[in-house]
This record gives sequence, structure tokens and C-alpha cells, in this order.
Amino acid sequence: MNYNSLLKSYNLKVTQPRIKILQLIDQRGHIAIDDIYNEISQIYEKLSLATVYKNILTMRNIGLIIEIPIVGKKPKYELTKNSHLHFICKECGAIEDKEIIDNLKDIFKTIALKDQFIISSLQNNIYGVCLKCQ
Repeated sequence: MNYNSLLKSYNLKVTQPRIKILQLIDQRGHIAIDDIYNEISQIYEKLSLATVYKNILTMRNIGLIIEIPIVGKKPKYELTKNSHLHFICKECGAIEDKEIIDNLKDIFKTIALKDQFIISSLQNNIYGVCLKCQ
């Protein structure tokens, strides 16, 4: 993935810390800010946690990344991609992406139509216990 182009396409200044943040999110799939900071601070020692937060929030607010709320834990972040579900383990916090099948899309559209609501994207979180934690 070309992170320079990605940042430019969202009208963000290209900086090495921003590139590294995007790389970490892309490599991990889902990652918390503290984990991003712990890894990035080893490379950019003068980079503060506040700066990492500021960059994450900026990227989230413009739609470059998505925040995934996790009950009882800090949220994790992922790159914006096609609509999908998250299976989130309540025990270990693991997140697994699942494709939204057509039947489920139809159900969401039917529900939205009742309120004349237009769906632009879907992000649904389904909580349970993963196989490792069962």
C-alpha cells in the first residue's frame, strides 16, 4: 500500500510518524492507540502520546481510519475498508472481520427504509467469546 498517496488523497501532510501509524494499523488489522504509541515511540523517541492521539483522531475524523469500540476496553482502529462485521471476543478482545452477506444487507436496508434512512456504510460489532477463550 502506498501510504504517501493515501495521506495525500485525504489532504493530510505526509510525515514519517503518520506513515508509520498507518503501517502499524495496516499490518495489525486492528490496534489500540497505546500499542501504536509503544511501537512508534521506539523509532521516534521524541514523539509524544498526545501527538499519536491527535493524529489518530484526525485520521478518524476525516474517515481514513475507523474506531472500533470495545466494551470495557480501549477502542481499536483499522483502515477504512468495505462494510463488514466485527466479531469481538469479550474475554481477550480479539477482533475478526466478517463479510456482510447479501441477506444481511437486505435486512439492514429494510430496517432503514422504514425510517427513510439512507445507509452509506455498515460497521457492526458482534460480541461473544472466541474459540481460543471458550
